[in-house]
Amino acid sequence: MPSTKYELPDQGDTLVRLANEAAGDRGAQLVAAEVNRVRRPDGALVASELSSVKMDKHSPLHLLGTLLGLEAIAVGVWTEFGFGMFQKRSMARQAEKLCREKGLEAAVDWALASPSKYPLKVVSLRDSLEGLLNRGNLDSGFFRSELARSFRKWR
Repeated sequence: MPSTKYELPDQGDTLVRLANEAAGDRGAQLVAAEVNRVRRPDGALVASELSSVKMDKHSPLHLLGTLLGLEAIAVGVWTEFGFGMFQKRSMARQAEKLCREKGLEAAVDWALASPSKYPLKVVSLRDSLEGLLNRGNLDSGFFRSELARSFRKWR
């Protein structure tokens, strides 16, 4: 369920899509049930709340935590673009913290409401989040293989 306010990608949906690619419809259904178990009533997925949820050591929710961590970092980097040299680090840290504690939409709301030096463009954040699994060592292949491994050990 993507953020309807800003049309940003939802990391829970990303994990379900990767599970479908790794293990088919049955795997996607299992992961969707786990993701929905930790989703807030407003639809938000919050990284800080995953630690309070009882989960198996090999549950796909561990991978969701990784995706949400990457999402928070992306929000922090995006926030930096709106601020000058003396504010960018503190504003990025605050946006990242908000993303981890309150969710993606709350962090974006805060960043857009902050008096920034340069206008922040949500489309830039959307592009960054959509390309999250296309960079570095943590690409979609890594997540698919980790999902396959977790399915073998989980439940």
